[in-house]
Amino acid sequence: MDVDASLEISSKPVRNIVSGIKTITHTIIPEKYRLYEDNKKGTLSSPIAVCITENGMLLIADAAKGKLFSARLHYPVDVVEITGKLNHPIGVAYTKEVIYVSDLTEKAIFFLDLKGNSVYDPDRMTIKQLQKALKDQGLWENKDRTLKKADLQQKLQKWIKDNQVSTESSGNVIGSGQKAKKLEIMDHEIDAPAGLYLKSGNISMLTLTSNGLTVTASTIQIVYTCIPLIYNMVLKDNYVYFASSDLAKGGIFSIERNGEKLAENVTKLVSNGSDLKQAFGIAVYHDGLVLTDIQDKKIKLLSGMHRSNTLTDYAGVGKTGHRDGVEAEFQQPAGLCTEQGTIFVTDIAAGSVRMVISSSPLVKFLEFLNMFHKAIGVTLPNVSNEDSFEDRIAVLQKVYEFLIQCNERIRDFTGINKTLQGPEGACSAQSVSDLKMMIDSLQQVLDLVRKVKPTFEERLNIKSCLTLVVENLFAEMRQGNDMPLVLQFSQRFHSCTRELLKRVTKSSFVYFTGENSYYHRTDNSYVSFQEIPRMDLPVKKKLSADQMSKLRCWRSEFGQSVRQNTVRGLTTKDKPGTLPLTCYEKGDTAVKEIDVGNLDNCLQKDTRKSNESSQKIILSNKTLIYLKLNQKLVVAKLLEHLVELQEEVKCIMYHQANLLPLQFVSGMNTKVKSSGILGTIELEDVEVEDDTIILSVELYTSILPAKDAGDTISPEEMDEEEEELPKENQRKSKRDRHFRADPDFIYNC
Repeated sequence: MDVDASLEISSKPVRNIVSGIKTITHTIIPEKYRLYEDNKKGTLSSPIAVCITENGMLLIADAAKGKLFSARLHYPVDVVEITGKLNHPIGVAYTKEVIYVSDLTEKAIFFLDLKGNSVYDPDRMTIKQLQKALKDQGLWENKDRTLKKADLQQKLQKWIKDNQVSTESSGNVIGSGQKAKKLEIMDHEIDAPAGLYLKSGNISMLTLTSNGLTVTASTIQIVYTCIPLIYNMVLKDNYVYFASSDLAKGGIFSIERNGEKLAENVTKLVSNGSDLKQAFGIAVYHDGLVLTDIQDKKIKLLSGMHRSNTLTDYAGVGKTGHRDGVEAEFQQPAGLCTEQGTIFVTDIAAGSVRMVISSSPLVKFLEFLNMFHKAIGVTLPNVSNEDSFEDRIAVLQKVYEFLIQCNERIRDFTGINKTLQGPEGACSAQSVSDLKMMIDSLQQVLDLVRKVKPTFEERLNIKSCLTLVVENLFAEMRQGNDMPLVLQFSQRFHSCTRELLKRVTKSSFVYFTGENSYYHRTDNSYVSFQEIPRMDLPVKKKLSADQMSKLRCWRSEFGQSVRQNTVRGLTTKDKPGTLPLTCYEKGDTAVKEIDVGNLDNCLQKDTRKSNESSQKIILSNKTLIYLKLNQKLVVAKLLEHLVELQEEVKCIMYHQANLLPLQFVSGMNTKVKSSGILGTIELEDVEVEDDTIILSVELYTSILPAKDAGDTISPEEMDEEEEELPKENQRKSKRDRHFRADPDFIYNC
């Protein structure tokens, strides 16, 4: 909504500066300049892999948090957790609306069906999907055309129940929201997978099959490369390219693909150590490959594969940091993916996702934006536009054709047939429709002027057609009456039009001076207001008091307008502060560098630390607790914090001393279940002598656990309680009581 800023960034001097820039890097996760709950600092911990779907959504695997996130590419980016409770996901892939995630610790590949096309979920399927599923399984009958959605769901659900195979042993349910299932590989077992490649260096080619109940994989071929630390792989033309992070044997490799088979020979294109220090991520970029150098802190471009194998720096200056812009800095650039000319890269140490773009598309868009500004008459103070009204409409038509061309290219690239609303990288359909409406309206205005007063075309100012002028007319029409009737609106229209036309003309003084003024007038250049149709005011008639009273009652009940909050003011309008945007930049995230050569151990340590810091502490360290163990009272002291969802906690057990029930003697260190803790004991209420904890009689009787079905109390305590009870309570039937006996305090030595 800042018109001045839009005019400045689309001006020619700024475009000339931007055109000389090779790449621009910007952090999209976490959001730096906006207070956005779904994209704040700490949303990601160790993002190691990323891929993009056909509808402009990023899929991010967080190895430390054990979660899979989706990022909707609006501004600011909306980050949503898809599934959690994974152990260490280090690879993610997407095809045919199914997500595949490789887990390093589980030594398995999991899949998640988003639309229910591969693994049927009747509750989330549409009527067309239900009908197609029934046809694919041979359950469709002609009479099913008249069935409602609930009946189709019930029929498919019955088939799923009859054919479902128990998968509890495979541990398929690992998600916190949606369910991810383990991909069964029928021919062999895998060890430490990373996507469709293996940590041991064995590359497997798999074929995927879906039967509506699950997705299975069959092995076509296994290539034993003997190259360790293979974390990323990509397919381009007839070659499979993969990156190895091993400092001694790693680099960029390729394997030729002939049909459904891979060649046994592996070709090394670039070695780790010189121009490429330590490769990690790899992706297809135009005619070459783009890759991340995790040790050199750069993104590099590999061109001329199998010929010159030219490696050049693409983004990053090789310094450690969080800086965006032209001279970008990285901590540990890891996984990356591309969408035509845009690169998305994860920084595993900084917990961020960066976007790297070329400046040429931006310059072209700014050029058309500047053309649009000039065409509607919104320019900088020192810039003028002498184009005719017809030429301005032609320029707007060029801008409209440019937006349509962008939409067509996106549809051809993604195969999307639905309306484009922005996440795909194009202007929203509403904006394109508004521009088309603007062009048609201006053309109608021009045709009308040529028909009524052709000479006025030279004086016609396109700024008079701006929304601000139109809203001003509407506000002028409502002056003196908040809710005018149609008749009142029509009566006032001609007078408002006459006055507003005088204000927007270049020689307004001609109309606001007396008839005998000395200003020179040219009758052929100005509108003759006598030619404008007008409606004469009706003859005034006096209303009776009763009629006036009825009109006032009607107006108070039906004629008062109610001001409401607009959607734009509540949801879509940005609410920035009064300072420049850069003043609201958030601090940099904490850096947690990870050794990719020992990725498994690093992730396990980081996971333990993050779990302890992120989960809420219920009981702190060194807290005294009491619990029942084998129907006996036991006191324990915690040796660590007890956090949420923790099932067991380390502690020192204090067992009751023989013949001295108030003393508890320390024993060995052990773990107790958090569900068995009955309560806590304050340190001020006990005496600690060496390895012994001494309780008072009052404290002991208050924490004594219930035994059998009744409470354990002495006869004297029972008599004292009965004396204190009111008479009405004494009339009630007494509960069964178990009297304390001497054997209760006697233990076998």
